[in-house]
Amino acid sequence: MGEVLLQRTRGENAIGVYRSFLRHWPNPDALARARVGTIEAVIRPLGLVRRAAVLKRLGQALVAIGSVPESPDALDRLPGVGPYAAHSVQVFARDQDLPVVDWVIARVLRRFFGLEDGRRPNQDAELWGLAARLASGGQARRLWLGTLDFAAAVCTPRPKCHLCPLSAACCSSELGATA
Repeated sequence: MGEVLLQRTRGENAIGVYRSFLRHWPNPDALARARVGTIEAVIRPLGLVRRAAVLKRLGQALVAIGSVPESPDALDRLPGVGPYAAHSVQVFARDQDLPVVDWVIARVLRRFFGLEDGRRPNQDAELWGLAARLASGGQARRLWLGTLDFAAAVCTPRPKCHLCPLSAACCSSELGATA
């Protein structure tokens, strides 16, 4: 449920809503029985109340199958779950070495490796292929958490190349291009 709440939402903005969400619906069965209007009220601070119906359907789907699927492909078939969420659950909850690509990770990888921008991350096969190669080295959880932290501190939408320890090797860095 947390990954659905995090879609297009900054983590620090979702924490309080997520805690409230879990107090109301601590398991899929409780969520499946919830009223959509009540779910909307709880997630309203995130500004995306249309997720309420999807979250209810997700709860219902999890109740129907009896557990959270263990494969990304099976997770991806659930309501409101896409490639990023399907892989994130496996990486962050089950410590599997899989690719994880959202808009933030896409920004870092595209800049560093000089990949084309413009495609949605979940539809960019080249980007997912690169992420898979990077994750195959092991410790994917640390890799992606570190990438997210790096993106928040240095490789921001307006990058701080002058602070970046990777600028000499980065394809997009003005500092690296002149070095």
